[in-house]
Order: sequence, then structure tokens, then C-alpha cells
Amino acid sequence: MDFLKYIAKPLTSLLILLTIVGCATQNVSNKITRENLAASNKALLVFSITQPLSSEKFGNSLFRFYRNGNSIYAETHDVTGITPNPKSEFANFYGRVGVIEVPAGEYQIAAAFKTGNGIFQVRGKVEKNTVTVKSGEIVYVGALNVKLEFGTFFLGLADVKGVAADLNDERVRDLPIFKAKYPLLGEPEIRLFRVGPIVGESAN
Repeated sequence: MDFLKYIAKPLTSLLILLTIVGCATQNVSNKITRENLAASNKALLVFSITQPLSSEKFGNSLFRFYRNGNSIYAETHDVTGITPNPKSEFANFYGRVGVIEVPAGEYQIAAAFKTGNGIFQVRGKVEKNTVTVKSGEIVYVGALNVKLEFGTFFLGLADVKGVAADLNDERVRDLPIFKAKYPLLGEPEIRLFRVGPIVGESAN
């Protein structure tokens, strides 16, 4: 019985993982221009994504952007073990400034944390967590900070048992990093999803 209880959480998390997977983003070339974006009917979403310092060993945070039932997402880092974890771009959090190239349209956001047992996700309500972008636009949409709740599991080992997330306006911190990475693009527009906790349907 104890063994069944132990495997129940991983199996449930795996089912959640299978139902909410999306497409991971590819790196956006630092040679891209606004003209390239407009010609391809694309826009750039600029943001940061962070999690607590030293938590990268437990998993990685995801910033998801939903459109027409599908999602594109960016991660803090790769947890496959194929490459070492990159150094954080921030002093007080583990994370980075990210850029996603997306088709023009309206996007809804979600925050998630991926562990070896599956994914915990908080998906914001549509009416409070959407932003619309047009082709050729470069838009800063905010800073996602994922917070982790820890518990003790098999053999007394600590693991993540829940997540929460806030969206903040960290343009003063984030935009100098963005402009250093993408010197050809200039200043992005500021179009925040909103500021405060992400509240909505959750799966964990």
C-alpha cells in the first residue's frame, strides 16, 4: 500500500505533463530585425523568468503563452543533464531574460515548474492575463517569478509539492540585459499582462 501511495503522485503528475505539454522555443537570433518580424507576420515577446536561488536542482520554471489551445514556452534552463546549468543573470534569483518569437495574435499566460515527477502549473484567468501583439512588434510583457512550496517525500527527501507565481514590472532590471543581447532591436514597447499574483485554474 505504501508503495502505491508513493507512486501515485509521480503517475498523476505524468498525466498532467502529458495533457499540458507545448512547444519549447528555439533561440532567437541576435541578428533579427523588426523588418524580419514584420515580413514573417511575427512579433517578439520579451520577459524574464526566475525561481529561487539554488532551486535549479529540483527542476526548471516555464513561462507559457497560450493561443488557440496551443502553447509556446520558455524555460529558465535545460534540466536534461546534457548541458550544465547556465549561470543566473540575476543576483537574487535564478533565471534569465527571455525572448519568444510568436505569430501575431492574442496570448494567455501560465506559470509552471517542471520536476522529475511532472509539471505543476498555474494558468491565469483569460480576462486578466492576456496580451495582444501585432506583426513587427517587440513587447516587454513583464517578469515572471515562480515560487516553490517544498515537502518531504520518499526516504525523507525534499521535493517540490506546489507552486505559486507573480508577475512584476522589472523593466529597469530586464531591459538593459535584453538590449545587450539584441542590439539591433532598440527599445521594446511596454505592454504588461498585469502586476501581481497569477490566479486561475491550477493543476498540481
